[in-house]
Amino acid sequence: HIFERAVEQCEEIIELFPECDGLSVEFENHNKFYRHRIEPYNAWAEEHGFPGWEEISKRPPNPRIYQCEEVRAYTTWQTCTLLRQIEETIQAKGFQGPLSTICAAGAVPGAYTMEADLGLFRQLAPNWIAVTYHYDRWQQRLASADYCMVYPKEMGLTTYFLGRGVMTWDTWRPNWMPISFEEHWRRDFEDALAYGVDGLLMFEADAFSDGQHVRKEE
Repeated sequence: HIFERAVEQCEEIIELFPECDGLSVEFENHNKFYRHRIEPYNAWAEEHGFPGWEEISKRPPNPRIYQCEEVRAYTTWQTCTLLRQIEETIQAKGFQGPLSTICAAGAVPGAYTMEADLGLFRQLAPNWIAVTYHYDRWQQRLASADYCMVYPKEMGLTTYFLGRGVMTWDTWRPNWMPISFEEHWRRDFEDALAYGVDGLLMFEADAFSDGQHVRKEE
């Protein structure tokens, strides 16, 4: 079970690294609505007054799409349920460091959306820091600053912005970026300072193995 394994892994991390000052958790594939999620979604939707799978599947059930508020609420609810389980488990083991999770976003030409329902996140996981990001800041720069910096702060969330990482994303090629990494980072730093986030994080670029996100030849 994903929840059980995630809690076990976080518990193991704090046991292996008792000197760590905090814990950050990321959950991928919120925007992939696999078939096994239909039954639990329908049960949740009935309980909370949302339309069922048959209705929402008439359009792509993707929480990175603006009109898909039902799935965004569902994935946020499930995420926060797991975050609270992790929090309770590791704090019972004596861990008292800060906790954070990455709130994914989606951007296409002309539109920008936050994958998480940040209001619901604030309500259900109030002790967790929101780590936001936008990797394509040559488009929707102001929209991403609003969603990633201004809005979560207005929601009362402690907010850290994650600057663009040097990652290859499987078949990614450098010429896909119309601006340089340096320009991207300049925009990240400028906006983080201008809009007053609580912290700015940067990915390192020192991986030495092939994989979906990092390839040695790049």
